[in-house]
Amino acid sequence: MSAIARKSTQDVEPAFRWRDRDGGFHDPSGMETRHLFHTVSMIWNHVMPPEAATHDFQRYSFSPFYTEDYMRSAVRAMLPELLGRDDLTAAWRHRIDFMRGWMLSQEGIEIVAIQSPRKAIQRGAS
Repeated sequence: MSAIARKSTQDVEPAFRWRDRDGGFHDPSGMETRHLFHTVSMIWNHVMPPEAATHDFQRYSFSPFYTEDYMRSAVRAMLPELLGRDDLTAAWRHRIDFMRGWMLSQEGIEIVAIQSPRKAIQRGAS
């Protein structure tokens, strides 16, 4: 364990659900990997300082539901889920590693993968 106290991200938001733009709620563990990754990237780039942006992005307007606290909770809940996926591309992994490094160095939060690796979740998979 590092000198910085490890905070268990799995305990931060045990029942977290992502709210989509239509008002539906989704458990991150059931989200398609591609969708989950792009959702995390979109959230990250909107709530982190400009120097933490992972790429050029389109800025969206969010309803009042999407507070900064909710968006940061989303990142803390969704990143561990992503880390447990077995179908991340090298580019996605690179971006995720950047986010993890930023959170550890700037916020003292270590993001760790969910214990058992999850298989790829793709649209239409059963």
